[in-house]
Amino acid sequence: DHIKKKTDVLIQLDSNNRINNYYLKMIGLSNDTYDYSELIDKEFKIKKTKYTIKGIIRAKKDSILKDNNGLLFDKSNFINNIPEEIFLYPINYDNKVELINKLDNYSDIKYTDLSTSFKELSVTFMDSISVVLIAFSIITLVVSSILISILTYINIMEYRKEIGIYKSLGVSNKEIKNIFTYENLLIIIKSVLLSILVIYIVRIILNNLILNITGLSNVIVSDISIYLQLFEVGYIISAISSIIPTRYISKMKIVDILRND
Repeated sequence: DHIKKKTDVLIQLDSNNRINNYYLKMIGLSNDTYDYSELIDKEFKIKKTKYTIKGIIRAKKDSILKDNNGLLFDKSNFINNIPEEIFLYPINYDNKVELINKLDNYSDIKYTDLSTSFKELSVTFMDSISVVLIAFSIITLVVSSILISILTYINIMEYRKEIGIYKSLGVSNKEIKNIFTYENLLIIIKSVLLSILVIYIVRIILNNLILNITGLSNVIVSDISIYLQLFEVGYIISAISSIIPTRYISKMKIVDILRND
């Protein structure tokens, strides 16, 4: 009822009787506190149009907009002359859902849910990182298998005499293969333990960095399942890398080994 002209304006305060400094500057005010009488009928200009403050209001305590504040213009004048955007900050998730439901009832209001947009962006970003990490892991698995296979083959060639002696003593090819397989597994276990140590150190460094920048603590959390998966992958590498080189042991003949040595 206070707005009778297109140039009449109402001041809306939040639940603590405050208004954003942006709106104070808009109407030419700079002090922290004002009396009611100082604001009523005060005039200010926006885009060469003179406006008059005709009243001060505040939302009810149980209203979802109780913490909203700003300037209320005549609707037609607001649309034609003073396009603005309003930022709403719900105090919890339930209020956010209620606010969005109310906004959906107005077809002429367009809004952006920044939290949802940020969440969708984060999910997309993490999915992209996951694809890169999976590709990198596959490449690492292949390269590691090849390198360990080469190392195993070199070890077999260096210990040909010992292999010949084992064979002459009745040790089976399977038992000899297991010696090199267990050796590869031991190498993998050491590598995994070193990787876990590196992950732990990097996690501490990154968490401290994020804490200093954003104030958020323990953003990066290590799950024990990750460490178990590292051991599983290590076992797979050990098994794969031992298949081809250890097959050569079955083809080695005791006579040829001892004659050449």
